[in-house]
Amino acid sequence: MSHELLSEIKNITGPENIYEIPYDPIMRRGIYITTEAPDISETARPKVVLVDSAQQISRILKLVNERREPIVVRQGTGCLSVDVPKPFKPESILVDLRRMNWIRPYPESCYVEVGPAISLSKLNAHLAPLGYEYPISVDPITLGGLVSINISGHLVDPGYGKPGDYVLGLEVVLPTGEIINTGTKTLRRHVGFDLTRLFIGGQALFGVITNIRLRLVPKPAEKAYALVTFGTIDDIMKAVNRFYVEKKPYARILEFTDENYVKFSLLGRIVPRGSLLMIGTDGDAPGEARWKLDNLLETCKEENAKDVKIVEDEREWGKIWEARASPWIMFEERGLQNLGSEVLDIPLPRLQEAARDLAEMMERYIQRYKDLVGFLYGHIGALSFHPNFVCPIDWSYERCVEVMRRIREDVINIKLKYEAGTGDQGIFPEHKEWFRKAYGETYYKLVKKIKKVFDPYGILNTERI
Repeated sequence: MSHELLSEIKNITGPENIYEIPYDPIMRRGIYITTEAPDISETARPKVVLVDSAQQISRILKLVNERREPIVVRQGTGCLSVDVPKPFKPESILVDLRRMNWIRPYPESCYVEVGPAISLSKLNAHLAPLGYEYPISVDPITLGGLVSINISGHLVDPGYGKPGDYVLGLEVVLPTGEIINTGTKTLRRHVGFDLTRLFIGGQALFGVITNIRLRLVPKPAEKAYALVTFGTIDDIMKAVNRFYVEKKPYARILEFTDENYVKFSLLGRIVPRGSLLMIGTDGDAPGEARWKLDNLLETCKEENAKDVKIVEDEREWGKIWEARASPWIMFEERGLQNLGSEVLDIPLPRLQEAARDLAEMMERYIQRYKDLVGFLYGHIGALSFHPNFVCPIDWSYERCVEVMRRIREDVINIKLKYEAGTGDQGIFPEHKEWFRKAYGETYYKLVKKIKKVFDPYGILNTERI
């Protein structure tokens, strides 16, 4: 970036809102803490630009278009593995949206407008006194990230939808700098063509989301929770399959972990040894949440559940939920780091078969690399699996990349075999190769052509695709 361009950006944001950071090719989100990648940065240091409005982003994008200078805007997260280079160059301009953090409820119109930097937990805390609450997805990812990736996380998609299903409209700055508003302020979406649907899941390739209008969701009157221990993952898959085939009530939360995950985390202090199914339900009528839970638990018992623990206290469930996330917190103290977590969303009839294939694949790698640790977990309410591998912190960058590339190749083959989807993490760049194989080159080229319509000079986040 030239000194002249930097001076012009400073005139837009103020010099106090621009700073430099060291370039690191690995995307670090509390993982890859010690893995050292080769120094490919030379002397370049990316410039981070803090913005607070669509107008500032618009002026910056118009400026970089004139200069044909590429720019990077991170809307939220794309969980990149160690073998995927960071999707921007060392000399890039990075636009940071963290100051765009407003919450503006309009309960008389049954919607709320939020800035892209607001997290789901902060939004729910703000809306709780008004009687509204969104089902848990992923935290602390911001709403800008949830919507621009359309990442489901813990959402039980069949019953509660994806983040994009709550969106009524967006304010978006196009790569060429124009500001547009999409969607509606009514509670019914438009018929026909609606650009809102293009920007949802667009990963900031077609524009930068700067304001999000969400329909308000009433907070459930009650919730109920249970922890169910099974002897095998196979029995969990049988139970989950029956939930859907037999038209059982939708769970609000439906997560599973294998036995390794339970042993590796603080969950091992809470539940017996075995594979675990975590269930949460909600309801508005008295007793509805418990009725739903009991209905699901009946099926679990019929599928050889070994132990059932009902959790009646919301605070106790909160502690259990924290325990579920504990492996990532405990990596460093155990001399380990996360190698990578893949994602596969499996068609319902093939859950058991796919779970077996994944377990066998993971065991092969654990046997081949004796100091590798693996566990299988997932958001099984959306039929989603995450095979996760953990390696010692003293593994070199080259070794991490070598192993992760082999794992990813095997996972892609399993995904293609089962016609699996990808409901988490974002497609570009991490899952680009699967995308091209699953949908074909014609499909992929169409996405690139759409990108070129919105971004003729390849200015915004082009390295991703």
